Amino acid sequence: MNKPGVAITVSTGDSGFNSGTHQDWPSDLPTSIAVGGTTLPASGAETAWSGGGSGCETAFARANGQPAAVTALCNNHRAAADVSSVADPNTGVAVFDTYAPFTHQPLNFIVVGGTSASAPYIGGLFARAGVASTVNGPNTLYATAASNFHDVTSGNNEQNATCASFGISPKICNAGVGYDGPTGLGSPARPRRLLTSPHAPVPLTETGWGPRCVRDR
Repeated sequence: MNKPGVAITVSTGDSGFNSGTHQDWPSDLPTSIAVGGTTLPASGAETAWSGGGSGCETAFARANGQPAAVTALCNNHRAAADVSSVADPNTGVAVFDTYAPFTHQPLNFIVVGGTSASAPYIGGLFARAGVASTVNGPNTLYATAASNFHDVTSGNNEQNATCASFGISPKICNAGVGYDGPTGLGSPARPRRLLTSPHAPVPLTETGWGPRCVRDR
């Protein structure tokens, strides 16, 4: 899964903190963009979703572009997630389903969740931006300004295991200021600036980016 110029977005899992030694494959790979999950209520603050996966991968020193300050949280190994978006099924994304395999009937509008929803949403943002030539894993995300993310600062995902039991930083399990494991760098706040390089052509229109709709001028 090493395709420079292709944004490979991968779910971090839906069972909370995974492990301090082996993050779920293939979100552990240095060339994948590991996408965590948030809870995004209609009103109130966006928080880390308790089911969103996070963890460390000791097989790799870092993800592409991941700075030392982030890998230090995993004792100098690859940390996940890299970025996040809404994944809580209770506050999920609305999709229009024209065919359900089990019933052979359209479901029309339904609400879906899980990091299997947040990962393709982030992938869609890369596709909508239309420029991925400089992408190689999460490198462009770590290179962009922090202001291009919504910093998610509360929430915990220690459902089945704890960061303390693996001797890693509690930030891999707890959302806080700056990078953290459950939400990575945060959720997209300015998609166009987040996903395009300074010299790249930008889309002519940018309304309807999804859960966190913005008009970035």
